[in-house]
Order: sequence, then structure tokens, then C-alpha cells
Amino acid sequence: MTKSKVDTKEMQNALAIPSADGPYTVISIPIPPVGPKDILVKVVAAGLNPAEWKIRHVKFLSLLGIAGHYPQFSGTDGAGIVVEIGSEVESGLERGDRIAFQGWFRQEWTSFQQYAVVHGNLAVKIPSAMSFLEACTIPLALCTAAFGLSLQNPPNELQLTHAVPETFLMASDAYGLRGGAGRKGFWEDDAENSAAGEPIVILGGSSSIGQFTIQIAKYLGHSPIITTSSLKHADYLKGLGATHVINRHDSEEAIFSEIKNILNGTELLLVYDTVDSPHKQLHVDYLSPNGIFVNAMGIEETLELKDGRKAIATFGSVHLFKSLGLEMYKNLDKFLEQGIIKPTRIEKLSGGLEGIPDGLKRLEENKVSGLKLVVNPWETPMDS
Repeated sequence: MTKSKVDTKEMQNALAIPSADGPYTVISIPIPPVGPKDILVKVVAAGLNPAEWKIRHVKFLSLLGIAGHYPQFSGTDGAGIVVEIGSEVESGLERGDRIAFQGWFRQEWTSFQQYAVVHGNLAVKIPSAMSFLEACTIPLALCTAAFGLSLQNPPNELQLTHAVPETFLMASDAYGLRGGAGRKGFWEDDAENSAAGEPIVILGGSSSIGQFTIQIAKYLGHSPIITTSSLKHADYLKGLGATHVINRHDSEEAIFSEIKNILNGTELLLVYDTVDSPHKQLHVDYLSPNGIFVNAMGIEETLELKDGRKAIATFGSVHLFKSLGLEMYKNLDKFLEQGIIKPTRIEKLSGGLEGIPDGLKRLEENKVSGLKLVVNPWETPMDS
């Protein structure tokens, strides 16, 4: 390991859940040491996701294989500055580089703290014109969008990074969060226009995952790209690549009818539900025979699947599908530089880490639309 430029005996602020019934609390913990395959990042921006409010629920903790272990830490989207590099990192990163990264649910790997350990080959340099706050909107949602489209079905075998404990394997089997639609990964050499002329329906286009799914679908050549959303976001989503935006407040029957009119007899083989719709069976019924329904949040109910239709849940983490993650991150900087992949719109919360609990409550209550809530952990009040 290279000589550290940061004293890991020093303390830092982190957001934690100290006990099963305890509130989110800013605590002081040591800066984590960095291993030979990792980098240490000064976290300048962290994004909020539904996964972070779900960590308060035992079922989600069971899925992660960490139920009963406290304090709990979270934060799966981050951006910041590389301050230390392990001796076996081969990505070409240097101290001072501006990067974005996807975290995992172990203390040293989370983004709701001031310093985080990051897999040295699973960090992407961000363009000079992109702010840290914008960059932190990318990792989790982009990965979920991309893997939901590109993971194979039947499911891929999990390939865990060293961030993920083996207990995850036992816990995750019951959930089946492993598959996707089997299209090209956008990072592949022959991916551009590989799905030319194939329709796609994206439920929840204004969600973070939805926005990245639209961008990837455009690059892959899908057409038409039909999405549901509040119409106030229609122009923005069309700017990302959507060809049709249907009012999500319409009845399911009206949405179904409008999709049929747009398709005008063309078969529909792919529906991506980015928002965990309560009407999954109806969305499966949108599909033509042999079509696939992908859900980003998990499928718990039993769906009636006729004529070769499939329904699969995906889990967007580079820490679970390491080889795919390495391939994606190797080329991701080019997509960011060229503007093919753009960050989502943001709302910055005040108070640093102290602003996160109220933000997570807004997410849980579905009071966030069309943007990502973000914080700067270094703006946490000194007396926290």
C-alpha cells in the first residue's frame, strides 16, 4: 500500500443508524484505511436514493445480508477527490483526480461520510465542466438502467467485489435480483444503434433510473421510446431522447390504449419499470408474446406470464456484477465527456449530512420528482 496522505487515525463525520429503532445520527468515526486494490476519496457530494430509506426496514437489511448489525451506514452515490491510491490499482487514477463512484452498504464503502473507500477500478473520472453534485447523480441510477437492459436472462451469475460480504449470496437467492433484458451494454463497441427500430416502454421516465434508461435507449437506437411521467417533465425527457411522453396520472387503461396507438401494430418486446408500479400485471400484458418486463425494485407478487413473456427484477450494482462493472467503468468517461450520458437535475440540501434524513423522508413519501437530492458532507455543522 502506498504511503497515506491522510491520517486514518483522524476522525470524520458520518451518518449512521445507531440501533434498530434509533434515528439517523451524525457520528464521529475514524477515516477508513485503504487496501491495495482501493482508493480513498474525499467525498464532496453524495446523492440520495430510495435504497437509503429502505435500509431502516428489516426486509431490506435481510436482502443485503446485514440484518441485526448496528450501527448501519448507507450512501450508494458519491463523487469527490482521490486522496490515496492502493499499490495494486491499475486504472491510472492519480491523487487529485475528480471521480464519481458507487458505494455499498458497509461503513467504509458508503458515501454518507466525509471519506470513503472505493474500488480502484470502479471509479470514473468526471469532466471538468461537471460539478461534483451533478456527478454523484450518475453511478447507481446509471448502473441500474444499464444492467436492467443488458444483464442476461436467464440471470447472470453474481460476481462480488470485495466490498460485499459472502452473506449477501445466501440472502439474495430468495429475491432473484439478477437479470435483465439481454440487450447490448452501451459501453460495448458495437452497441450504438444495435436495437435500431425496437420499441421500448419506460415507466417512470422522470425518475433517476428512468432518465438514464431513456439516454441509453436512445444510444442503442430504440424507437419509439415511450415513457410515462408527469407532463411537466415532457420537454426535458424528450431532450434526453424520449419520443413520446404519456401522462402518468392517466388511467392504466388510457395509458395502455395510447401505447397501442403509438405502436400501431408493431410488437413490443421490452417494458422497463423504473418506479415499481403497483400495476405490474397490466404492464406485462402490454407485451407482445416473448416480451420481457424488467423491474428495478423487485417483483414480489406472482404474475401471470403467457405466450413466452418473462418478468425479471434487476439489481443495479457494480459490486454484484464485477466483470460488467469493470467493462462499463473502463469506457464511461468517454460517454460523459461526449455528453452521451448526462447527469440528472439536482436539488442541493442544506446542512450536509444533517440534511439527509429529511431528504430521505421526502423520497419515501414520493415528494421528489424529476431530480436528484444531493448533499456535500463537508457542509455538516461543526457541532454535529
